[in-house]
Amino acid sequence: MVIIVVLAVVGLGVAGVIPIPGLHSNGGGGGGSSPAGTPSTFATAWNQANQSAKAYGSGSWKTYLAAGISTPIASTQSTDSVNNLSSPGCTATPASGLPSSVHLPAANPTTGGLGSVWFFLYGNGSDLVLFLDNGASAIPALTLTGSCSTVYNSYFQPLSPSVLNSPQVTQAVRSNASAFLAANSNLTTSYAVIGGLSYLGLSIPSTWTLAYTTCGLTETAGSTGNTFNATLGSTTGVVSASSVVNDSPCSTSFGISPPSGLAPAITQTLTLLQAEAAALLE
Repeated sequence: MVIIVVLAVVGLGVAGVIPIPGLHSNGGGGGGSSPAGTPSTFATAWNQANQSAKAYGSGSWKTYLAAGISTPIASTQSTDSVNNLSSPGCTATPASGLPSSVHLPAANPTTGGLGSVWFFLYGNGSDLVLFLDNGASAIPALTLTGSCSTVYNSYFQPLSPSVLNSPQVTQAVRSNASAFLAANSNLTTSYAVIGGLSYLGLSIPSTWTLAYTTCGLTETAGSTGNTFNATLGSTTGVVSASSVVNDSPCSTSFGISPPSGLAPAITQTLTLLQAEAAALLE
């Protein structure tokens, strides 16, 4: 599955989905599986993540961005690969107690704005932490140090308290997506919201993006699918762009399409963070 998230937001890609009747442990991490969760909206998950961030460490934590995915198939995903995620200038360290696997509950991808899993990136001016929420609890997943922490804490803006909830996002794009939803089924949905960015005169407003795709979380080589993408104001719900791409290759990876003109350090940081979000659930 390829999810293109515009305006430099972290997207989610998940590989190795295993439909299960219950939970199981895949080893590694902090040991064991996360509790079985239920699908949740962005606002519910964000509230849980805020409470966890307050208890995590000192400082005033700000949410720079969030991303979620909704899948109709329940699964348990290993977090083993987070141990191999550092890159030059940015060190990723699995948080203490990160479970070896995370349960993703099934969620209706096209109604209610519910997500199977949500990620939230927090900074306090010096530290950077990625939290994961599967509807049961919000847990610290990774700490990030180096240039990536400096970039986010220096140039990214926090999410506004008035940011739209995910059900409002799905409603805002309903008319744009109606023909696509009527013509396609078995959809996976991705959500992403950025608080905003200001860097050397470049300003990016706070924006929601949403994507519906017929590509599943596990695809064989050569598979193709149809995808609907939309971008809208994070507090207004005004859709600024939408598009449909049919018969495009499916993949178990995903990409970020950052704004042109961003400094290489920011682009590198975003690329690292997208890999971290994906690797948590590989």
